[in-house]
Amino acid sequence: MDEINLLLKIVGAALSTAGIAWGVYSFLSKRIDKTRVEIVSRIDRDRDEIFSRLDDIRDDYLRRAEYVADRERMETRISDLGAELRAGFGGLTQRIDSVLAALASRGPGGGPSPRM
Repeated sequence: MDEINLLLKIVGAALSTAGIAWGVYSFLSKRIDKTRVEIVSRIDRDRDEIFSRLDDIRDDYLRRAEYVADRERMETRISDLGAELRAGFGGLTQRIDSVLAALASRGPGGGPSPRM
């Protein structure tokens, strides 16, 4: 009977040890799964936030690039208009000079100049 009691104690101890090991394994597995889910959700949330920031930066950069391109285009056009105006005024100045020369050649009375 002592042998059976000893065998039962050994089997009981083995079952208790196996039960405790299974319980610890189950607890750790659930804890690891829960932590993994939390980490994955935190990574997804952070990734979405980073992508949102990148989209904002890209949109802001595109707006700035469009602004710079528009400003450069306007400056070029204004410069071209200035060149056209200067060219136009140059011709106008020549015409005014020729009119003044013609008036000056007529003399003070407005008739033909005495030189003619």
